[in-house]
Formats: sequence, C-alpha cells, structure tokens
Amino acid sequence: MPEGIWYDFYTGKSMVSKEGEEIKLHAPLDKINLHLREGAIIPTQRPNTTLWVSSGQPLHLIVCVSEGGQANGDLFWDNGASLDTFEKDNYAYITFSLKQNTLTSEVVRSHVEATFSRWRRCPSTA
Repeated sequence: MPEGIWYDFYTGKSMVSKEGEEIKLHAPLDKINLHLREGAIIPTQRPNTTLWVSSGQPLHLIVCVSEGGQANGDLFWDNGASLDTFEKDNYAYITFSLKQNTLTSEVVRSHVEATFSRWRRCPSTA
C-alpha cells in the first residue's frame, strides 16, 4: 500500500501507511477491502435496479481529508447509456475542492444531464 493516510470506505476509520510497509488486512469472504486515499473527494450514489431509478438517487461526496487539510475530486456525469457522450459533448464535468475547511465546487462543463431540474426529483436527505 503506498505511503499516506487511507480511509476504510465502509467505516471511515483511518490508517497510516509508511513507505515500503506491508500491511495485513482482515479479509473475510463477504467483504471487499476498499480504502480511499487521503486528499480524494469521491462522488457516490446508491445503486438501484435500473439506471433510470438510480439516477434519481441523491449524490453524496466522500471527502478524504489529507494531513494538510485538503482534498480534490471531480465528477463526469452523462446519461449513462450512450457510448459517445464525450465525443459529442453530451456530459457535465464538475470539480470539487476542500481548502481551509471550505468545500467548493465548480461546473467546468454544464449539460442538461446534470442540471438541477433533473436532480430536483431526488428525495430530501435533510
């Protein structure tokens, strides 16, 4: 495992890995060890049985704060069905940044697939 702080995806518990260190993890057959590296912002969404239903689920950000208190990530959002969305510019691209305890986002490329009106159907998580 490369050097740094790693966060368990399921529990959020952190562990520190030093350069060249070998780490043994408990790996039962019913769990995949998934760790997120410090400094990453990962968009997630609960899966569902179909793409249409899944796309209506709320998006969440997992922020894996680095030792310096920063993190960065991005989101590429398309219709989930077409093969040529990038080539035809049918996608949205959003970046996320955490600095000085402030999380910001920037819409680098906007598209109807990622407009608020499309997401408005999502149930409130408040």
